[in-house]
Amino acid sequence: MEFRDRLKSLRKEKGITQEALGNDIHISRSAIAKWEAGLGLPNEDSIIALCQYFSVERCDLFGDTQTEELLVKKNVKIKHHKRVIAILISALVIVIAIFSSLQIYNTIQIRSKQQETALLKTFVPTITKLSFDHPYTNIEETVPMEEGHYVLNFEKWTKVYFEIEADDRLFQNWYTFHPQFENFDNMYLNILSSRWIECDNGFMRRFSCFVYIRPQNENITTLKLSNFILFHTLEGVGYEKECAINVEPLPIAIKRNR
Repeated sequence: MEFRDRLKSLRKEKGITQEALGNDIHISRSAIAKWEAGLGLPNEDSIIALCQYFSVERCDLFGDTQTEELLVKKNVKIKHHKRVIAILISALVIVIAIFSSLQIYNTIQIRSKQQETALLKTFVPTITKLSFDHPYTNIEETVPMEEGHYVLNFEKWTKVYFEIEADDRLFQNWYTFHPQFENFDNMYLNILSSRWIECDNGFMRRFSCFVYIRPQNENITTLKLSNFILFHTLEGVGYEKECAINVEPLPIAIKRNR
């Protein structure tokens, strides 16, 4: 006698319905119906519950070895599937956790970069020095002075030096400077050197530069830096920033060669 027939016979001998049996051993009525129809076999816990309920041995439930073998194989397969499912669920949880962590990290990085970029847009470079003297050596010829005025030749291009201070992060990508002097032509801006200086907000970079200038007329009495523009990029976007000018005009006199 197969398991399905034996289960049905024991239930009828006891005079109970499938639903009553299911309630007594805490199994659904549909599971009992499926077993009696030969559409499935109970797991190990359900077998123990059936044996205790009907006061029979395990061998009394399974009248042939084939059914017992099928049950053993089924239980082994179920346990294997449970292990595989548990492993897959664990792996999925780990993947989700890693993905979520990366998403959070990337979001934090993006927000941090956006905040830094917004902050850098507010920083204004400052021109801190304007001079005809070379910042590092006196070997080069300096502009002569007469009665407290620097004497410039009307036909000649003359070097004028200046220093710029700005947040170092402004110069991590492409950049260039463009100075403008009142009543002077200028060309060939060159950076002599740059160095880092520590400040309250991190590090500033101080540039020593020079540019060639030439007067546009002979009536000029001061060399005044009227504007100074920094062109630079942040995150691939170009920006134009007007620098602060913290220097006094230089007194000059214009002469022609005789």
